[in-house]
Amino acid sequence: MVNGEFYRRYLNLPDPYGQQETSFTMLFEFREFEGKMYLKYQREEDTYNLFNKTTNAIILKQSFMKELFVNNVLPHQTHAPDATMNMNRSVEGQAKPYNEAFWKYYNAPVETARDSQILKALSEMESKP
Repeated sequence: MVNGEFYRRYLNLPDPYGQQETSFTMLFEFREFEGKMYLKYQREEDTYNLFNKTTNAIILKQSFMKELFVNNVLPHQTHAPDATMNMNRSVEGQAKPYNEAFWKYYNAPVETARDSQILKALSEMESKP
């Protein structure tokens, strides 16, 4: 905020519309690994108003949130990274094709020994007449 009011930056769009950035927040988290600090997490949030330049009427309010989670650090890589894998594009633009095998069990709850006992008991109850 500037002097108690939201910072406003007008972005150019074809007439008669304008886009006004009303807020922007970026958060970085780092983690130490092998004596060096590496990016662990990045979050970006921004809010825009799409408005009519003639009437100043707000047509649409938009909010965006982007997150980047770093889950693998390669500190001893012996070759340069692939030039196509850079952060000059949006995170969404770097998405790989959907990998059904990966997502099938990703973040699925792990069955505990107690869960196994309960499931076995339920199965035995179902099989009894």
